[in-house]
Amino acid sequence: PLIRSFKIAFVTCISKMASRFYTFLLILGLAACGGKKAESTETDPAKMRITKKTARQILVKYAAQHPDSLVIIETPYGTIKARLYAGTPLHRANFIRLVHKGYFDSADFYRLVPGMVIQGGHADKTRMRLENYEVPYEFDPKWFHKRGALGMAPYDFYIVQGNIFTEDSVRTINKDSGLPLLPDQLRAYATVGGAPHLDYYYTVFGEVVEGMNLVDSIAAEPLVPNTERPRKRIPLKIRTE
Repeated sequence: PLIRSFKIAFVTCISKMASRFYTFLLILGLAACGGKKAESTETDPAKMRITKKTARQILVKYAAQHPDSLVIIETPYGTIKARLYAGTPLHRANFIRLVHKGYFDSADFYRLVPGMVIQGGHADKTRMRLENYEVPYEFDPKWFHKRGALGMAPYDFYIVQGNIFTEDSVRTINKDSGLPLLPDQLRAYATVGGAPHLDYYYTVFGEVVEGMNLVDSIAAEPLVPNTERPRKRIPLKIRTE
C-alpha cells in the first residue's frame, strides 16, 4: 500500500508539472504573437484602423510616409487636377489614404449645388460604416473657399464652384465669425468668386489647378426635382501623381 500510494503521488506530481509546463508555453506563445502584432500596427499606419482617439496620431505618421501633393480626379467629362496643401497635413494624409485604399474607386459626384459646390464620395456614408472618425480641423487664413478650393466635409470632399460676392456682402457673411478678413479674401470673392459662408466651418486643403471648366459642366447637370442629387450618375475615380 505504501508503494502504491507513492506511485499515485508521483504520477499526480508529474501530471501537475506537465500541465504547468504546457500552460507556460501557451502563455509564452501568445505573448510572442501579441508582440509581433503590436509592432506591425505601430509601424504601418496604412493598416491601422482609425478611431476618433487615434486619428491625429495615425494621420501624422501617414503624412510623413506619403508626401503626395497632386491628385487626378477622373470624370466622364475629363480630368480634374488638384494640388493639396502641405500646410494641412492631416487632411492631405487622410485624402491620400482614402485614395490609396480605393475608397473613391466607386464614388460619385452625388451632390450638386450650382453656384456653390459639387460634392464627391459616397452618398450612403460608406466610409462612416468602415471607420467612424473625424479629421481634426486645420485652419489657415490664407486658404479659404475661393472658386476652385478643395474642401473636406465630414466624410467626403467638395470643390467650390462659387459665385461673385461684393466686399460688403462678404463682411456681412463673416461678421459672426469674429475673425478678420484678409484683403486677398475680399479681392478673390469679388473677382473669381467663391463660397465665403463656408469659411471657418470646413478645412480647405487644396485647390483645382486644371479642369475648372469641367466643374462648371458637372454643376450644370439636371437635378432630381427638389433635391441636390443629379438625375444621372456622375462617377469619379481618384489617383495620385
